[in-house]
Amino acid sequence: MTEKIFIAGGGGCVGHYLYDRLAADPNYQLYFLLRSPEKVRFDLTLPGITVVQDDFSNIDKHKDLLSEMDYAVNLIADWGTTLGNYESSQKFFDILENRRCKKILYFSTASILGRDGRVNDVMGNIGTPYIKGKYLMYKKIKESAVDQKTIVFFPTWVLGGDRTHPLSHGYNAINQAKKWLWLARFFSIDLKFHYIHAKDIAQITCHLLKSCQTSGEFVMGNPAITADHFIDEARRFFGLRRSLKLRLNPDLIVKIANFTGKKLSTWDMHCIENRNLEFKTVNCGTFGLDSQFAKIESILQEATNPTQKRAQTL
Repeated sequence: MTEKIFIAGGGGCVGHYLYDRLAADPNYQLYFLLRSPEKVRFDLTLPGITVVQDDFSNIDKHKDLLSEMDYAVNLIADWGTTLGNYESSQKFFDILENRRCKKILYFSTASILGRDGRVNDVMGNIGTPYIKGKYLMYKKIKESAVDQKTIVFFPTWVLGGDRTHPLSHGYNAINQAKKWLWLARFFSIDLKFHYIHAKDIAQITCHLLKSCQTSGEFVMGNPAITADHFIDEARRFFGLRRSLKLRLNPDLIVKIANFTGKKLSTWDMHCIENRNLEFKTVNCGTFGLDSQFAKIESILQEATNPTQKRAQTL
C-alpha cells in the first residue's frame, strides 16, 4: 500500500537530498509544498510526485490534504523572522495533531542547545529571530500531544551541495573563507564544532521514517573537531605549507570589535562564550549506514568543486 508524505521546506539543500532517496521508493507518494517550484533542481514530473504551490504561511489552507497524510516532514528554515519557524509551524502541527498522520519529522537546530545537550531556555531571549522561532516551536511541541508522534532533529553545521543540489550555507561559508586560508593558517583559535553532510541527514531521516520509532530527539553531527584541525586539513588539501600559529584569544576578538566600532550583540557574545559546545551526536555510522562525507577531505573536495555531480546511492 502506498503511503503519503507531506514535505514542507523541501526546496533547500537537505530537501533535495531527501528527494533523491524518497522519490526512488515506489512505496511513497510525495507531496512537496513549494513556494517557487521552478527553482528546484529535481524532477517534479515523476510519477508519485505532487506539487502544492503555496507559501508555508498559508498552510492552514491545506487542512484537507494534510488530513490524508501518513507522514509529514518539516524542513522549514526561515532565517529572518519567527514566522515560518514558529507561527506557521505551529499551525502545521495543530492541523496534524488529531489527524491520520502517524509520524512527524521536525528539523530544529543544535543552536538552541546548551552545554548539557538540552534545549537552553535563554534562547527565547537572546537568539536571532531564526533561533527564537526554533526554540519556541520546540517548546510548543513538548507541551502538546503531538510530541508523542514527533521525531525532533537538531542538525549541527550542515554541509553539502553540488550541480544538482543547492549549496548549503556551510558550503557557501567554506568557499568564501577559502581565499583567506593563506592568512588563517597563521592563527590558532579555541573553537570546536560538529558538522554533517546533507546527504547523511537525508539517509538518517529516511531510516527513522521507516523505523518503528515514533518519537525522540537526535542531534545530527559527526564527532566534534577543532577549528585548528579543520584549518590544517584545508591547508594540506590546498597544498599550503605548515606555519607557526599565533593564538587568537576570544577576549582580543571582542576588543578588536569594540575598537573598530562593531557592536557585538548578546547572541554574538553567547556564541563566543560557548564556542566549545560538544554534543552526543548521531551520524550515519550510528545506524549502520554508509557515508561518503565523514572525513574533512571529502567535504573539502566537494565544497570546492560544487559543479561536480556525485553518484547518488539510493
